[in-house]
Amino acid sequence: MGLLIQGDTLLKYLPEPDETTVTVPEGVRIIGEGAFQRCRLTRIMLPETVQHIGDNAFAACLVLTEIGLPDSIVSVGASAFSCCGSLPFLRLPRLLTAIPKRMCEEARSLRQVILPEHVEAIGDGAFRFCTALEKIDIPEGVCYLGERAFEDCMSLGRLHFPAALREIRRFCCRSCCELRQIVLPDGLEVIGTQAFFESGLESAVIPPHVRKIEPLAFGGCRLLRQVHLPESAVNIGVGAFGEGIQITMQHGDCRVTMELRDLWKKSMQAFREHPGFPELMEIGEEYRIPFAACYHDCDRDLDAFLAQHSGQAAMLAIRNADAGLLDILIRGGFLHAGNIDPIIDAAIAAAQNGGDPQMQVMLTHAKHALSADPADPGAMLRL
Repeated sequence: MGLLIQGDTLLKYLPEPDETTVTVPEGVRIIGEGAFQRCRLTRIMLPETVQHIGDNAFAACLVLTEIGLPDSIVSVGASAFSCCGSLPFLRLPRLLTAIPKRMCEEARSLRQVILPEHVEAIGDGAFRFCTALEKIDIPEGVCYLGERAFEDCMSLGRLHFPAALREIRRFCCRSCCELRQIVLPDGLEVIGTQAFFESGLESAVIPPHVRKIEPLAFGGCRLLRQVHLPESAVNIGVGAFGEGIQITMQHGDCRVTMELRDLWKKSMQAFREHPGFPELMEIGEEYRIPFAACYHDCDRDLDAFLAQHSGQAAMLAIRNADAGLLDILIRGGFLHAGNIDPIIDAAIAAAQNGGDPQMQVMLTHAKHALSADPADPGAMLRL
């Protein structure tokens, strides 16, 4: 066994022919940076005297299947077990309070990790590309979960996020294609960009204090069909959800359910008092629809969207008795000879069934304006 030891620090493992197992002697307190990196050992045992493991200490030990980590260890360096492609199981020392960045990145055979109960932080990319990881219990005291912490953990089926967590950072669980269920803590406030992008989620309940859902947070989730949003979620980024998802939102005492494909663009600020229709906001000189950002490809303002979908928008306005949206359509010149007659017919039918008769009047005036100037039906109404 060839070990280069200086004082209480193991600086380097010096390979011996046909050697597969190493037991580090008592008295070693520090495993130095890269000490065992790229070794061909299958089993490494550390003594109870070890307290610190340096960066890359066991990185790229491709045939390592077992490592004994004593509870005396208080710190582990970045990428300590990265690219250990044959390691199936890892129990971390109980005194450890922080999981370093990229600790097990690309440990592609790692199926289970046991984290100590006093861990408070999990670093960026700590378990990224651990494609065989099936189970990991995150301790309740974890208050920092780094970017890409579980990215591409393609076998992970369930995650319970800890009570102390306030933010799930970007790319945290991106491409976790088998991730069907998540439990988010009540105190969570921010869900980062692409946090669950292209994951296997089927439903999501967003906790009551979440105020910000960043772009593409749940984008590309092909199985996701139901999302429950709190009233607090006032900042929803571009493409936060894909199309065809059923959104349920509690607004005061009113519970509103709707399909994203009927709602369109931008982030949610409030709901109208009547259920089921998002309030239009004026941002500068442009109008945008609160739910627009739930669309996957949607960094477009309301003008551009309505130019393409004005008939559908008008029908929705009539169905929801929303004179404000109809007024925008008319004044913006979005209605034209090809769609205004069926829209008027719909308004007449709605008025006969107890709808707002004013909408029929508005549309009739718009038709007259269109006859006067076919290129701009909103001109007369803007005088």
